[in-house]
Amino acid sequence: MREVFKFAINHNEYGFVIAFPDGDRKYFEQDIITMTDGYNHIKLMSFIPQQSLLHHNKTKMFINHGGYNGFLECIESRVPMMIIPTYGLD
Repeated sequence: MREVFKFAINHNEYGFVIAFPDGDRKYFEQDIITMTDGYNHIKLMSFIPQQSLLHHNKTKMFINHGGYNGFLECIESRVPMMIIPTYGLD
């Protein structure tokens, strides 16, 4: 996850919206959560209406953990996706 955040920080030519639910924050070091502070091109949100985001004309790619719903929604909305498994790794 740290690498995804670093990628977002280093590519300010794009806007990033990162869903980071409050319940998931306990799994990550605090510095990962705060490392995006001060970067206007990165929005860290606890909830995002996923289908609305996928249908937005500025959405170019959806990076996700490979869940079935997100997978189907990307296909339906014709948005390319990058899958990075983040759950069940321990």
